[in-house]
Amino acid sequence: MEVLLADAGAQMCSFIPTITPLSLQAGSQLRVLSCTFDRQAYHDALYATLGVAQPAQIMGAVVKRKAEYLAGRYLCRLLLQAEGQAGQVAIGPHRQPLWPAGWLGSITHSGNRAVAALWPDRGDRVLGLDLEHWIPAATASVIQSRITLPGELDGLAAHWSHGRLLTLAFSAKESLYKALFARVGHFFDFHCAQLCAVDDLSHRFTLRLNQDLAEGLLQGKQFTGGFSAGAQQLLTWIACSESTAAAAVDVHLPIDGELERHSLQ
Repeated sequence: MEVLLADAGAQMCSFIPTITPLSLQAGSQLRVLSCTFDRQAYHDALYATLGVAQPAQIMGAVVKRKAEYLAGRYLCRLLLQAEGQAGQVAIGPHRQPLWPAGWLGSITHSGNRAVAALWPDRGDRVLGLDLEHWIPAATASVIQSRITLPGELDGLAAHWSHGRLLTLAFSAKESLYKALFARVGHFFDFHCAQLCAVDDLSHRFTLRLNQDLAEGLLQGKQFTGGFSAGAQQLLTWIACSESTAAAAVDVHLPIDGELERHSLQ
């Protein structure tokens, strides 16, 4: 990781002032990088400067999209480079990242922060992460029915505010969507899974599928994920094997808006 950060430092610019490797559980092969980026410092030449390919879908995008795409893909480049991989993470027809053979990954961004993760592909692993700003209380009451089923949040994390608990449900389901999209192959909405447990002590949540999504992804299957709550933002992710009820990776990071519906980044 020292080599990775040395390379990052050599190419650092005002657009990406900080890059932070996130500490993981001992023995975990999951690698995660977080960065802040300054949209005001963005210009198109940064793609060449940072060694990131700019796909046709991004060339005509607004500055916000160009900047967040560049920040996320630059983190991916550093993660792959640290593993001796020279490839790029391309973009697919559903805006999904296309990872080099043998690797899983996930990208997320919210506001001026991007996070990317990389994990060796072992065949039945799934990986997804999502970063969100906390949903304001007034907004939460309007959009809750789009995110959760009636009564879904009852009895969960009673000391959390309604807006914060809904943000956790939203973000956890976004992480699940990203983790399973490659297996499912099509859009599925928030009501396809429900939040059924939240453990503040271990910083974990559990989602349960409400319907069959694909072979091996049947109604009732549960996925455990991790969360890290900051003053302004929440990070969630799911990193596990489909065949086992894997524990969430225990990561705590200094995270501190808009919601993006099922954006694979």
